[in-house]
Amino acid sequence: EVASTQRLASLQSVLSTIKGQLAQIPKQQVGLSELVRADAVATDSLAGVEKELQNVILTESMAMGVSNLKVIDQPSVHESTPNVAGNGFITAFGLAFVIILLQYLLDPKVMRLGQITGRLSLPIEGWFPKLKPGMPMSQTLVSLQKLRLTVENWSNQGEKVVLVTSGSARDGKSTLAYGLALTLSENGSKVLLIDGNLAHPTLHIFCREQASPGLADFIENPTAAQAQECVRHVNDRLMLVPAGAIDPDNNPINTPAFLKLLKYFDPQVDVFLIDAPAAGGNLNALVLPKTETHVIAVARVGTTLVASLKVLAAQLAMLPVAESVLVINDVNEKTIATNVTSAAASSAFGAPAQAQQPVEARQTADTAEAVEANW
Repeated sequence: EVASTQRLASLQSVLSTIKGQLAQIPKQQVGLSELVRADAVATDSLAGVEKELQNVILTESMAMGVSNLKVIDQPSVHESTPNVAGNGFITAFGLAFVIILLQYLLDPKVMRLGQITGRLSLPIEGWFPKLKPGMPMSQTLVSLQKLRLTVENWSNQGEKVVLVTSGSARDGKSTLAYGLALTLSENGSKVLLIDGNLAHPTLHIFCREQASPGLADFIENPTAAQAQECVRHVNDRLMLVPAGAIDPDNNPINTPAFLKLLKYFDPQVDVFLIDAPAAGGNLNALVLPKTETHVIAVARVGTTLVASLKVLAAQLAMLPVAESVLVINDVNEKTIATNVTSAAASSAFGAPAQAQQPVEARQTADTAEAVEANW
């Protein structure tokens, strides 16, 4: 009896489900009939459009006097759907291009050589190529020969003090100062390389010497004994005065003690090469020794800030600088070859050689002419 009751309940459930499905059939039939009716209306409309088109064609042909014109192919209507994937790719590519262009135009760093030469109206007297991993310094010194001739010309005129600075940090001025000191010493000049950047000294690392005692120690005790103690002999013609104790708030280059250091080594040195701190931070950042000084400004594509170049240019215009030249760092040789000027070298060796000219000066002039031909 229980089993019969359960079977009856199951049959009743199946019966109710079948009744529900049967109840949906009229609704489905109604929907199908509506679709058929809509299709018939669309077909009639299309036939009407085709008929109207034929009437228009016949009317135009009668107006032009053409009687044998007939319709060969009937017009067809094709539905078009948008290419979502293709349109999305084009939109994404366009947005990426716009973003990259805005970043390039709004980048605060110097990205083009013209941004440097447009703000620092100085003759380009040297360049430093891109340093590849494992490349020895000797392979890069050939690019500094033009600058070497300019510095030697200043030295021959009795103007020995040369200060190397830049607009921003990490512009490579210390590397440039070390490379220029090497090429000067290798060509016969006696050079005293002074690390005047007490905030971030690096020259003692390049020369593989101890950092102390150095310039900071001499400034505190400006005696002859201290001067001899703080100097390092890198080679026969190159001496180094390292920075000594780090003091970010101290810039001793314009102090009387610094001038005393220059006077002490003046009889032994042909060129004083000073690695100064970056001077693009504010209008008082560039400090010169209290003597006639030439300035080498270093700028680096992709690193130097455009604003710092403006500040450096303003200071060079205000301070009593003997002469300023520009050196471009980390550039391609082909890029710089079309932008190098020869103002300093031509002024240095433009005068005709006289019979009473010293032999060493004539050799320097011959070297200059060879370098100019290579340039």
